[in-house]
Formats: sequence, C-alpha cells, structure tokens
Amino acid sequence: MSRHFVPITVDELKKKIEDCRVGDQWVEYRRLTPIIEKDLDKVIFDTENISDDGEPKDLLGGDWESPVFFCIYWDGRKLRAYVPEKGNLWNTDTNQAYGNDDEADLKNARKRWPDSEDLRNDNIDLQGWFDDYDVEAIKEDIMARIVEIPKGPLTKPEKGGKVSIAAQRLPLYSDQELLDELKRRLDERKKHGK
Repeated sequence: MSRHFVPITVDELKKKIEDCRVGDQWVEYRRLTPIIEKDLDKVIFDTENISDDGEPKDLLGGDWESPVFFCIYWDGRKLRAYVPEKGNLWNTDTNQAYGNDDEADLKNARKRWPDSEDLRNDNIDLQGWFDDYDVEAIKEDIMARIVEIPKGPLTKPEKGGKVSIAAQRLPLYSDQELLDELKRRLDERKKHGK
C-alpha cells in the first residue's frame, strides 16, 4: 500500500523537524514524534552516528552495527518516516541492525545469501560485511512506496462519511498512469544524479 507525501522544500522540512525538537535539541530523529517512532520501530537500530545532509553513501549507524537507511517526509499534515526494505540491510529474523547479535546475524545472512562463499566459513568476521547496501534499490523503494498526492478536484464523501484527501485524489489516476509517473520520476532523478 502506498504512502503519500506533499512536496515541500528542504528548508521547510528542516524547520518542521526543528519545531519537533523544541525543548530538547538532542532528541533522536527516531523519537521526534510518536508517529515517527511507530514508523521506525519496525527495525531496531541506533542513531548515535547519523548523517542527515549527505548522500546515502555517507550513512552511519551505531559504532557496533551496520547502518540502516530511513527517510523523514511530510504527508501534508504531519511528519512521517519510512525504512525502505529493498537495498537496506538488517537482520530480518530479529528485526535489528546487523551487529547486535553475531550468531543470529550469521544465521540470517546464510539464509538470505545461501550462495555466498564468505558466509560458509564458521570463523568469518562479520564486521563490515553488512555495509554493502544498494543505494539505487533504496531510492527505488522510496519512490515506489511514497508517492505524491495527485492534484485535482476533490470528490465529496458519501453521506456522513469522511474521506481522506489522499483517498479522494487517488482514483483520479489509473494503475498505468501511476506506474508511468513513477518511471518518469525515477528517470528524471537518474538524469540529475540523485
């Protein structure tokens, strides 16, 4: 199921994030709001060392664990967060960043990458092994999952019913139109090196 965003500038997004920090300038990104906390709690990871203005290649995490990429976006009413599944690396059995349990991490990695020669060695040092996330897959996952609320006339809800703005606007696009729009956006971002 898609999530929806409303376009805002980087400065506007930064302001909204900073407004959440009123009274506690050191609050973790994952604890900015109860909604963001809920969105991010599907994977347990540390935000001790975080890069918030670099490229995905600059991702950092806890000193002992592999980085987990997430994004914060504006849905038109509140800040939301999303942890992309594709291209991102974490232990899918424990739902924790790799590096928190070597035995469980090795077991999970062997299950996920059964053809890896490196993982067959019982004496493998896992430090750094899980740093090879796929930046393009992460971007594609975000672009496919979080889509802009389409512009257009709103429909009226049925008698006494409430309909969200997203639900009102979504029917204006066919499945093929949505796919075409996503492909266009991905191509445009690739052209500009984003």
